[in-house]
Amino acid sequence: MFRLKLRRWMLFVFVLLLIEGTVSAVADNKPYVSGNERSLTAASLSAEATVAAVEAASVQETDMPTPVAAQAAAPATVGRVTDVQLTPALGKATVRWRDPQDPAFAGVHIYWRQSGATVFKGWLAAKPGDQQAELTGLTNGSTYEVKVAAADSNGRESVSVAGTFLMPQGVSVTRIGASADGGKVEAAETKDAAVKPLPELDMSGDGRYVAFTSAAALMPGAEGDFVKVFLYDRRKDELLWISRPPAGGLASANSGSPRISRDGRYIAFQSAMNLTDGDNNGVDDVFLYDRDADANGVFDESGETELRRISVDPASGRESQSASIAPVISADGRYVAFTSWADDLVPNDRDMATDVYLYGVADRSLTLASAGSGIKGDGASWSPSISADGGVVAFVSVARNLDPDKRSNSADLFVYNRLSRSVERITADAPDVVDPIVSGDGRRIVLASGGRGYLYDRDAGALSELIVTFEQGYQLAPNTATWRWSGDGDAIVFSGNHHGVGGTYRYDFASGRATLVSRTYEDKPSGDDDGPAAVSGDGQTIAFVSRQPGIVTGDGNGAADVFVRALRPDSAAGSAAFVDVTHHWSRPYLEWLAAGGWVEGDEDFRFQPDLAITRAELVKLLVRLPGTSPAAAEPASRPATLPKPAAIKATFSPVKPTLFGLPFPTLRLPALRAIGLPPLAAFTDAAAPTAVAAAGAGGEPASFADVPADAWYASYVREAQKRGLVEGDGDGNFRPDASVSREEMMTMLYRWLHGSGLQPEAETGAKAEVSALAFRDAGDIDGWAMEAMAYGVGYGYLEGMADGILLPQAAASRAQAATLIWRVLHRQDAETESAYGKVRSAR
Repeated sequence: MFRLKLRRWMLFVFVLLLIEGTVSAVADNKPYVSGNERSLTAASLSAEATVAAVEAASVQETDMPTPVAAQAAAPATVGRVTDVQLTPALGKATVRWRDPQDPAFAGVHIYWRQSGATVFKGWLAAKPGDQQAELTGLTNGSTYEVKVAAADSNGRESVSVAGTFLMPQGVSVTRIGASADGGKVEAAETKDAAVKPLPELDMSGDGRYVAFTSAAALMPGAEGDFVKVFLYDRRKDELLWISRPPAGGLASANSGSPRISRDGRYIAFQSAMNLTDGDNNGVDDVFLYDRDADANGVFDESGETELRRISVDPASGRESQSASIAPVISADGRYVAFTSWADDLVPNDRDMATDVYLYGVADRSLTLASAGSGIKGDGASWSPSISADGGVVAFVSVARNLDPDKRSNSADLFVYNRLSRSVERITADAPDVVDPIVSGDGRRIVLASGGRGYLYDRDAGALSELIVTFEQGYQLAPNTATWRWSGDGDAIVFSGNHHGVGGTYRYDFASGRATLVSRTYEDKPSGDDDGPAAVSGDGQTIAFVSRQPGIVTGDGNGAADVFVRALRPDSAAGSAAFVDVTHHWSRPYLEWLAAGGWVEGDEDFRFQPDLAITRAELVKLLVRLPGTSPAAAEPASRPATLPKPAAIKATFSPVKPTLFGLPFPTLRLPALRAIGLPPLAAFTDAAAPTAVAAAGAGGEPASFADVPADAWYASYVREAQKRGLVEGDGDGNFRPDASVSREEMMTMLYRWLHGSGLQPEAETGAKAEVSALAFRDAGDIDGWAMEAMAYGVGYGYLEGMADGILLPQAAASRAQAATLIWRVLHRQDAETESAYGKVRSAR
């Protein structure tokens, strides 16, 4: 009898494995195995796995580049590969498969993309019988998705979904701007690599966008030897050619000195090309590229963008016959400073000495910054640097009339104050100043003079030598031309050489320590010491330039490439946003929300996804959602009412949690009773929205006794109370640290949807609908939450567990709440990326 039961049990297990397919739950460098053509990764082991996980792993073939020989209109005539295995290692991954036994089979094409990328850019070919290939140039700690396609002699393909894999943790370094073909670089990039100029680069505040220069043919049409300006989106793995001729064709002159605003909207650069109408002077001008010319918060490069030449007479638009170069842009994108030899851009400038100008983006104004009390400097001024708000412009000048006490012709440091329109000299007849860089807050300036580095504190009025040392006490010789401030003013990055170890370093002012950040994927020094650098606002993501091979796998071109090093988990590059969500089911949602600034971790970069979310934390998430203002702020084409789904489904999770290929038991959390949310009135008539909207119209509501005015959540609670999202208990308390049940969470979201203009349709028979669902614990839903729960389930905001229960009384976790917010933002726009742009503009 025992043997019979055992055999039945084993047969049951075998049938389950055949039905579900086998996806091995592996970590680090063990292979992922796919036995069918649509298996998902072990990262989907979740009681809350949703349709987004399916979308992430079920990519259409149209997302992939088509091989040249492919005939897209013809159907595939070849069988699929089987037994795909993905084995990641530091910086690379090995793909193994079994060829189809099909006479039409002519080879294999492999496609891959990083987490967050919009298309499959990788393409690697293998011959019949190879049954193995290596993907190189991968970023440690990131997630990749792979497809393996069997092809016939005409290039027609049968695609097998191999799934996704997580790269091992290690130094997170990525090469950008190279063609995604398995680490092989186009010939244009290697041609005369040793004599090409070093790339210039800049980085947006969040580290997502990198503007850089290259003479290589990095995109179709970008051939030729002239230097071009590109913009790389690290999250979408997309490249945009900024300095592109408007009528197409090849670049006809060099472009350079790209500078990008904090949000990545504006890119300023110089170019001698004819990029705008009326540009006939044949000299370098300063241009400003606006990726959001329609100001809708979406960077739609294929839509409303604008390229304007700003080194012209602002009154007449007349071009200058002299060159303008070296732009710098304020972090907020409102001001651009640059150097110019022009004598016809502003009145009373009749000499050919270089001057520093300040351009106002909003009003298209042009101001001579190298002028004291309205008097133009009588000598050359150059090398501007600008603060985050454009209020401070530091520059170098030999002019003697900008300060009556100046007696020599030395190049001194001056500071222009935009508000007072005054100029102040900082250094006094010291050795010539070079390379001044002002911090974002305008308070501090680093500069070089006489071969030494200095730090000037404007608040203290003190100039002190900047000694950059290691913990061992060794002093570092920095390349001052490469200095860059982090946006928070806590660090600078630069190239230098420390005891023969060259590379890009990060100097932290708090610790007084310099750290080598230009390291290889194997955590070895890069070996260069002369390249420029760029840094994100928080100083944790650094771009650098190197000609050295081996920084990433597969790079042997000998060219000066641009690399990005992330010092902490970096969702902009496809790695986990937090160190404790690498294998958590909520990772895709948390990465997306973290990239948009909706959720944050603690000081150790942890999110703690399974902790119960508190009332204060949930209120913050809801109040910050877009659309909480009147719906008139939204595009007119957007419907005020959400579409009604065809049918209410019990669960949207097509993949059940598994452990070793077997169903994983879902643990039911202990039921927690409601914590004081009052009953929700049924919104079944036209008068209800007005009543709710008026709830906080009489002014500020009475404050809760347990919400201190200086608490981090106080403003969010007050706003939520005004909007009718929350109320206190009978004692006048809000209970900010109390946990929130799942039905309370959905009720608060339901109220938000009502007040946001995305008004739910009237639900008739809501209780009957919920009772009819396949949830065994539907009877546990409190009456006041029934309508909200029915709506949440019906529209896919809330899902049941894998064993058919809703757990309405269970405490909602931080991950569940974040996923709920993701679904709200995702539903507001058909495309997640489009929604992300609107989120940023609405915050």
